[in-house]
Amino acid sequence: MEIINLFILLSIYYLINFLEFYQKFLLIVGSSMFVSLLTHNKIIEEKSKDTTDYRVTYIALHNIIQLTFFISSFSYKFYNNMFKIGFVNTGYQYFKKINNFYVIGRNKILTTLIGIIFSAVVPLQTVGMSPPPSNRKIEVKEKNDVFKDNNDMNIFLDSLVKEKVS
Repeated sequence: MEIINLFILLSIYYLINFLEFYQKFLLIVGSSMFVSLLTHNKIIEEKSKDTTDYRVTYIALHNIIQLTFFISSFSYKFYNNMFKIGFVNTGYQYFKKINNFYVIGRNKILTTLIGIIFSAVVPLQTVGMSPPPSNRKIEVKEKNDVFKDNNDMNIFLDSLVKEKVS
């Protein structure tokens, strides 16, 4: 839904605009490290079962991964079951209607603005010119060979060069 996407984008923009450079940098680096941690979850699970010096670290990382997967699956199930509740479903239907009004209004505003821009930049009627025809029909003609072969074409071109020289 477009209005939700708009709110999410504005929130992310506000968050990024509000943060300082080093905070943005740490956010990006931390996010990439967390994604790397999630993609290597099997390796971390295996190393958490080994008896090495860093076993406690791997156990903590494995618990973080398990918590992330639990929160993800819980949110997915909660989101799917939330719309079975009556007032949430009716609220969602109203929100869909509001979103449709938003999309229709946005499209009307954009088409009006595009029309204004095109009329200002590219005027269709200028002094002394008529507008282009709107209902033109394109006729497809059959292909007619002008020359019989390449030799006939070369003779014609040679005659043009001789006329231009003399």
